[in-house]
Amino acid sequence: MDKVLRNLIRTTLTVIGELFARISKYSGWVSSNFLYLAQGKVGSPEWFDHRHHLLNPEKFYNDYRTASADNVTKVFPLGGRFLDLCSGDGFYDYYFFRDRASEIFCVDYNKDAYKLPVRLYKASNTTYILDDVVKYEAKESYYDVVLMRRAIEHFSQENQQIIFKRALKAFKWGKVYPDWQRER
Repeated sequence: MDKVLRNLIRTTLTVIGELFARISKYSGWVSSNFLYLAQGKVGSPEWFDHRHHLLNPEKFYNDYRTASADNVTKVFPLGGRFLDLCSGDGFYDYYFFRDRASEIFCVDYNKDAYKLPVRLYKASNTTYILDDVVKYEAKESYYDVVLMRRAIEHFSQENQQIIFKRALKAFKWGKVYPDWQRER
């Protein structure tokens, strides 16, 4: 009797779980489409809302999105300090780095991008800073990793040089994240 009851409970929970998984998948798809229309078609943000990867993975998720996070975790020591320049929506910092870092500082000048992680991705070790990365004065020799994902091309060559110099000053042990070492 005990075994029969356990099987009934397991089957019932599985059916309920699968139902909510389908509802979740559909509501994620709907949410992603509305957000994408609002953010990409009606508005034109300078940042991408990475929640789309989770809400609508068939359309927005692929392995190259996580490759840069994988590259960071290879060089980022547990308990290290992390500086993310042009952090955008804070998705990567929250989902990939917050459990590894003792401190994360996310800098972005876009008010809409800044508001999203402040609202959704609060973590005790993460500080979101609304500032221009060209002017931002990071602590010197403080960070184990300084990251700028897919943003450097938006700056003039003069400002790129300023950002590179400031990033190198901020490094604790002189490594440069691989995305910044591309050949010209």
